[in-house]
Amino acid sequence: MHASRAVVGILSFLAACSTPSGPGGGDGGPTGRIFFQWILPGDPGGRPQVVVIPGAGGTPERVPIWFLDANNPTVDTAGSLVAFMAPGAELATVSPSDSTIFRRVSQVEHRSRPRISLDGRHVAMIFSPPLGANAQVRLVELSSGAERLAGVLPNFLPGFTPEYRVHAWFPGGDSLLVGARFALSFGYFVVQTDGSRVAPFDFSPAAESDELALSVDGRLMAISGTPRDTTGKTIEIWDLVRRTLVKELPVSFPVSALAWSPDGRFLAYAASERGPATSALYVVDVMAGVETAMLPPSNFYVSYLSWTR
Repeated sequence: MHASRAVVGILSFLAACSTPSGPGGGDGGPTGRIFFQWILPGDPGGRPQVVVIPGAGGTPERVPIWFLDANNPTVDTAGSLVAFMAPGAELATVSPSDSTIFRRVSQVEHRSRPRISLDGRHVAMIFSPPLGANAQVRLVELSSGAERLAGVLPNFLPGFTPEYRVHAWFPGGDSLLVGARFALSFGYFVVQTDGSRVAPFDFSPAAESDELALSVDGRLMAISGTPRDTTGKTIEIWDLVRRTLVKELPVSFPVSALAWSPDGRFLAYAASERGPATSALYVVDVMAGVETAMLPPSNFYVSYLSWTR
């Protein structure tokens, strides 16, 4: 099947499932959809999927989005636009509402880890030039396809470029949280999207974690695998305004991905249950500590989560 036709056909079904609903929809339960990327054992690519959260008493359903190796998908808060790295070093965006490919930015070489803005207008990506040069954060304006530099990232050691990842957009769209990893060393930076500044993110609980997520309002951070919990079996919830630990959520297996609900009340996480190629998906009411299994353990590995309206 041709890749673009697969996109159109599968997204037509997804669009029909786009009305938000949730367990106990009238009593303040979770609503919306959870997008995730799953990777099969021995499969170098990833295949984005979506979990449609059903009404009260229903069973969540995993729905495929498209049949192609789409690396590092990213979804805006409204769930109206999906961006991903397509084969051939292309940044592609698709709209679930009308089931069409919105834009392709061809030959985006050495770019990776796209992260769409909360309003769906821009995509931030890491540009990693070869030969150990400094990585860059670049922004693509989706309506025009124009690309510009947002910031140059530091190297931990001369000539060695860390693996960088755009973790989140801060509210307002004027700054990004970018994580760096080199061997066993971690670092975090705040990048101003106007290109004016790249500064260290001085927050010690995030110093040695590669799994974190910001709430949409930028107030709460969920972190797994910090120096306080080297096993990755606790999710810490921090208030970034007060710089205080709000909650500790114990989990049974290491966490591979995190995502906040749009209202900031619920947290979705993927955990590897019987090894790195077997994952399950859970939703937890953060303050109440009540957890719901959304998908049972299955033979895939989850590397990305996004919760949309």
